[in-house]
Amino acid sequence: MMPIFALWAVVQAAVASVSGLAVAPVDDRTEVAIAVDGAVTWNDFAMSDPARIVIDVNGSRNALRQQRYLGLDRGGVRAIRVSQYQPEVVRIVIDLAAPAAYTVDASGGALRVRFANPAGGFEPWRTGDAPAGVVAAQPAPAAAPQQPIAYAAQDAPLRPPPGRPITVYFEAT
Repeated sequence: MMPIFALWAVVQAAVASVSGLAVAPVDDRTEVAIAVDGAVTWNDFAMSDPARIVIDVNGSRNALRQQRYLGLDRGGVRAIRVSQYQPEVVRIVIDLAAPAAYTVDASGGALRVRFANPAGGFEPWRTGDAPAGVVAAQPAPAAAPQQPIAYAAQDAPLRPPPGRPITVYFEAT
């Protein structure tokens, strides 16, 4: 008979960790890579209004420091949200700029979500233990040409920039 503690240790050793995320351009597609350090299965589905892709990583725990990565705005990805949906299921929600047909596969220690890149080239992004080769293997996008800065005359009325206003709160940590 196996002691409860030993059985618990065996069960915990079998659980993989979601330890990193990356968003990068790959050819004419956007790739969102989800780093996992063990064997996992997954369920995926798309939702609309707003457009998003949901990935449930079965047999895993969330090892990322944050749960929300807002304002990514690159390659059609607006934001990524991560949560421990169930004791051994990490849910990853990829908020999209528009609905997109996608594929999901596992390779190189990561789940890779790919869809058509509606925005063209963009700067790769990553956090945590981002999957090897996803960001580093991509060529850096060409720098945008510098535009001259136009200054308004001193007596011209000031107008707020176009768009909707936002409120920002800062909290000391």
